[in-house]
This record gives sequence, structure tokens and C-alpha cells, in this order.
Amino acid sequence: MPTPAPLSGRLVENGLPGILTHLHRIKASGTLSVSREGVVKNLYIKNGEIIFASSNYEGDRLGEVLLKAGKISVKQFETASKALSKTKKRLGGILVELGYLRPKDLFWGVKYQVREIVASLFDMTDGSYEFLPGEIPPGEVITLHMSTANLIMDGVKRIDDWTRISRGIPPMEAVLRPTSDPLKLYQDVDVSPEEKRILGLFDGKRTIKEVITHSDIGDFEALKAVYAFFSIGMLEEGGGKHEKKQKTTPPTAGPAIDRTVVEKAYFDAKTQNHYEVLGLDSEASQGEIEEAYQRLARLYHPDGQFRPGMEKLAGELGELFSRISEAYAILSDDSRRWEYDLSLATVMTDKGLETKKKKPKDAAKANEIFNQGIESFRKKDFESAASLFKEAVRLDSVNALYYSHLALALLHRPRREAEAEEAMLTAVALEPKDAEHRANLGLLYQKAGIRDKAREAFEAALKLDPKNGKALRGLGKK
Repeated sequence: MPTPAPLSGRLVENGLPGILTHLHRIKASGTLSVSREGVVKNLYIKNGEIIFASSNYEGDRLGEVLLKAGKISVKQFETASKALSKTKKRLGGILVELGYLRPKDLFWGVKYQVREIVASLFDMTDGSYEFLPGEIPPGEVITLHMSTANLIMDGVKRIDDWTRISRGIPPMEAVLRPTSDPLKLYQDVDVSPEEKRILGLFDGKRTIKEVITHSDIGDFEALKAVYAFFSIGMLEEGGGKHEKKQKTTPPTAGPAIDRTVVEKAYFDAKTQNHYEVLGLDSEASQGEIEEAYQRLARLYHPDGQFRPGMEKLAGELGELFSRISEAYAILSDDSRRWEYDLSLATVMTDKGLETKKKKPKDAAKANEIFNQGIESFRKKDFESAASLFKEAVRLDSVNALYYSHLALALLHRPRREAEAEEAMLTAVALEPKDAEHRANLGLLYQKAGIRDKAREAFEAALKLDPKNGKALRGLGKK
């Protein structure tokens, strides 16, 4: 690993990859500000991960970025810019309102903008930087889930200066090896087959010069790959030609397992969510998450199953262990887990349309159970109310009122917000013109602290019913 970079200084003295990797390793939260000749670019970092970026350079603005990416035309850009001067709304929201972008295209555009701002910093040969620890300005930031390792990889690929690259790694005669830390080795990072081959050539015996000689992509491109892998910690110094080869099975290796077990787990993980990968439900405690990860890590670590007959499964074990590590990394972080829970509950309108096609199993029984749920709700026995509403939904899956009340009951239970959102979105999809469902959706987002979505839901409710009390209170108008 590179020597930790100071938290302020000049880029010519401390490379950006080292700065970002250091902040990632110490799980820092705050703002990294980089400036040069009046241009200031800020990276907003939470628990070591880059979640957003901003810049005062005109070419980095969202409209210009979308224009360069071919997502909007010059005429659309000009029309949206004129509308922007007359309102306090963001340009992205205006583009969606005008029908120039779909919401998912806007989300892509914002992530693309952040990637471009981060990548542009790697083009800077000099400039001052300073990391300011502390709270991130909530009004300026849209939290995005992005892999810092991937951002570093993308940025390094833009560097075209041999001197800058060579300064960022040990001497060419140094011997590197893959890190022994599985969370670093199996990071969320996209690598090409050629880059993967370069990583595989480092065995604790070859020097950097020898690996580059064996690469198929040219010395400079190979050296950039080495720089990126070394910066993010996937490669570390160690080993040597005369070093005795260590045993590959770690002391904490798990019990030997049959190849069919590995194959099943590997294929299952492709369609499972993070909870399912760890064999847990959505209400698992942090202790249970830690215990599940430790157990699965011992069982499926590639080195832990290094024995005759398992060679062909090395790739599957590596991907499976990476998937387990990814699930653990997200679920062990409270803020990332909360946002992941909400992402699981995203329901499109067509789900409601699909549900409409179904017929109630027992509408009369469902109504009876629903009324029992109302009584429990009035007594503030929200756990019983939620169970009863859920049974009513099972018996009559086309009744939006049941979904709406289920969501309200779930909102009073810990860590059930994602499930509540799913139920409420289904109610909205079943009855899109019902103002009460949209107002309830606004309450859900308001409780979750998602202000933009809460405001949108309340405003949608008022369009349907201008006197809706919940929506008016939610917007502070009553």
C-alpha cells in the first residue's frame, strides 16, 4: 500500500489515488476540495466512499455533461436553461418535466457527471487540495452509491504521463503480490480481461518489470493497471524470488465442501439480494450479519478450498466470495443498509397493473380480517395490525386500501420502511388517482428523510385533491 497522504497539500507531491485510498481506508467523512486557477472541485465523502461531486467549472455542469453525452440536444438544453433562470428548480428536474429525459436517464446523467468530475481531477498535474472532515452539506448533495475503487481505476486510465505513473508505484525491481485482505482483493471494481491477467501475474516472485514484460497491452497501459491495483490496495509489496512459498490455506479455513455445494451457492447468489446471500432476513441484527459473514467467509474463501478437485472452481469461488463481501460491506453499514432496503422496495407502476389482473382469493374474509387490523391499529398494536393487513392483502391482492393500511402499520415498526414503501407504491399503482395514497406515500418519505420524494408525493396528492390535509401539512401549508 502507498504511504498515507497528508490531508492537505499539492497534487504534484501527493497523487490523487493515494489521497482517495487513504480516506477510504480510514472511513473518513467530509469534503475533499481541489482547486487550481480559480476552478474548485469538491468530492463529498461518507465513510470513505465518494457519494457526490460538484464543480464551479462550467463544462462540468449537468446540462453540458448531458449535452456532450448525447442525452439531450442543443435546442433542449437552451429551452431548459431559459426555464432554469425563472425557477429555483434544478436543471435535471426541469429536463424531466419537459419530457426531454426519463427519471432513470436523469439518474444516469447525475452519476455520469460525478464520474466525469472525479476523472477530470486525474488530468490535473498540480493544484492544492484540502480535506475538511465533518458533516456534508445536505442541501448540496445527492447521495449516490458508487465504487471509489472503480472511480480511481477510471481516473488512472486517463493519465498519459509516464513520470506520474512511475512515481506512484514502487521501483520497477520491486516484487508485488495480491493482498491477503479479502475485502481489498475482492473490491467492487470493473477490470478488463487483460487487467485481470496482469493482476494474476503477480505471485510474490515476479518484479513489476517482469510482469509488464509478460503483458499483452503494452508497457504503459500495463503500468497504469499496476498503479491502479497498487493504489486501491489489491496489490501490496512483499515476497521475493527466494521467499519460501507459503501455504495457501489460511488458519481460519472452513471445512471442505462438495463442489456441487459451491456450484449451487454460486448460481443462487446471482439472483439473490444481499440478505439472501448471507442467509438472513431483512430484520437481522448487526451481530447476526457479522456472524453470517464470518461463517460464509471461512466456508467459501478461495484459499480455504484450495485442494485437489477444486481447481476448476477457483473462478466461481472468487466471484462468490466477492458477492458475500459486497453484501456484508453494505449491510454492516447502517446508512448504506437503509438506502439498500429502500432500493429493494422500488416498485414500478406496471406491478400495480399486473396485480389488477389477479382475482381475490376470498374478498369477504379479507374484509373481515382488514377490520380486525383496523381495531389493532387503533389500539396502537402495530405488529398485530401489520400481520392482519398482510393477510388481508394475501386474500385480496387487488384492494389498494389494504396495501395502504399495511404500509402505515409497517411505518410504526423498526426497520420495516422498505417493506412499507413497497406496499404504498402498490396502492398508488392500483389507484393512481387516489390523493390519500399519494399523501401517505409522502408521509413515508418524510419519515425516511427523503425530502425531494416526499415533496413530490405531497404535490401529486394536491393536484388530485387541493384540500388534502396530510399533503398540506406535509408541505407546511396548514
